[in-house]
Amino acid sequence: MHFLELEERAHTGEVLDKESWDLDRIAMAAAAIVEKYDLTWDRQDICPTDDELCRKLYAAGRELLISSGVYNMSTGRVIRFTAEEIDRAAANQHKSLVMGRGVDARTLYARSPEDTRKPMVFGGNPGCPTPERLFKSTVKSWAQEPK
Repeated sequence: MHFLELEERAHTGEVLDKESWDLDRIAMAAAAIVEKYDLTWDRQDICPTDDELCRKLYAAGRELLISSGVYNMSTGRVIRFTAEEIDRAAANQHKSLVMGRGVDARTLYARSPEDTRKPMVFGGNPGCPTPERLFKSTVKSWAQEPK
C-alpha cells in the first residue's frame, strides 16, 4: 500500500468517536476473539514459543484488525485493511529498527518462535501523544508498578 492511499483512507473512513472505538471495536471484540481462538498460555512465559499458539495469535490479531480497522485519532475515522493487505504487510515487515540516537540508540528486532534472544521491552506511550514535560514522569510511574 502506498502512503497516499493510507492518507486517503484516514480522511474517508467511517467516522467514529474514540469511546465507541475503545469499548465496542477493541475491548468487546478482543474479548470475543480471545474466547473464539481459545487464547490461553502460561503467564510466567513472556515469550511463548508454541507453534500452534503463535498461529492462533496471528489469526486472532488478523481477524481483529480486519473487523476493527485502525482508529485515526487525528481525523476520528477508521482505516480499514483487507486480509491480503495485512498478510502482505506481515510478510514484508522490516526485521529490525533502530530507535533513539547516540548512547540511547537501541535496535528493536522481530522475534520468531523459538528465538533464543532475550526480548526487549521498549517503553513509551505508543499511539497517544504525550507532552515532553510529562513523558519521563509517566514512564517512571509505569516502571515502578509491581509485577
